[in-house]
Amino acid sequence: MKKVIVIGESNTGKTTFTSCLRDIKVLPTIGIDCFTYKNLYICDTSGSECYKYLVRSFYDQQDVFLICFRTLDQLYRIGVQRKYINIIIYNGEDEMLRDKGRLYAKEHGVKF
Repeated sequence: MKKVIVIGESNTGKTTFTSCLRDIKVLPTIGIDCFTYKNLYICDTSGSECYKYLVRSFYDQQDVFLICFRTLDQLYRIGVQRKYINIIIYNGEDEMLRDKGRLYAKEHGVKF
């Protein structure tokens, strides 16, 4: 079973994304919320600063890192080494930011 962690700052759409997989209404995440979906073990994380060390303690156990962002500052502040990042999700409506996120993903060899 692949282990997936969904990370990003607060209010970037992490829990909204994972709630679509679960087909349930989910409240904002406190700490880490883990569940299984098909053959994936998914960890939805809180973007709150007070949980950053708890969230980082899960990094070494993960196979896939899914990063959510709304602004370029949020993307650049992600506290994970680039070698771990597999997928980047832009959760906004600004085409220029979407293009910059796509360029960032291309430069670092990750899916957008």
